[in-house]
Amino acid sequence: MIAAALSCSAALVLVACANGADPTTNAERVTVTESVTPTPTGPTTSASDVAGRRYDVGTVRRVQDSNGELVLQLDRWTVKGTSDARLAKDGVGITPHTDERFTNQNNDRLRTVPVAPGATVVVNTCVKSGDRLGLTSTPQDAASWLAQPHPDAVLLLAYDDAGRVVRMDTDPRC
Repeated sequence: MIAAALSCSAALVLVACANGADPTTNAERVTVTESVTPTPTGPTTSASDVAGRRYDVGTVRRVQDSNGELVLQLDRWTVKGTSDARLAKDGVGITPHTDERFTNQNNDRLRTVPVAPGATVVVNTCVKSGDRLGLTSTPQDAASWLAQPHPDAVLLLAYDDAGRVVRMDTDPRC
């Protein structure tokens, strides 16, 4: 690109000289500016199937590394008594329970969900005390927990604006 511009500049000087003109006084001045588009470095962000949602519920079916980024394959579940639109916008509370709070409505469609850097998993455990249910919560680094996720662990997931998971809470079923 620079060579082509320099040869054009030289051609202008030659044309001016060929017409008997002094190239230092009558030659047209050409300024060559090369623009370089930077090439992105580092990992590229995987496309998210959940962008636009704030929350989800489901189980992790697979975890893979895609150019240095963790990516989940999420099997989406539903919450009894809560519409999917409300779940996606508001989420649901994390409370200990003994019943079947979540249900799997399909097994054939998985959603691709990138994991944001610094994401956490909060492992919630139901604690029984007589006839009362309590809760203990232990935060962990998501990458560590996802190294061997429990296939039956139902999770409440929170997403950022790009559809990357930033927090996962395990369901504290007793």
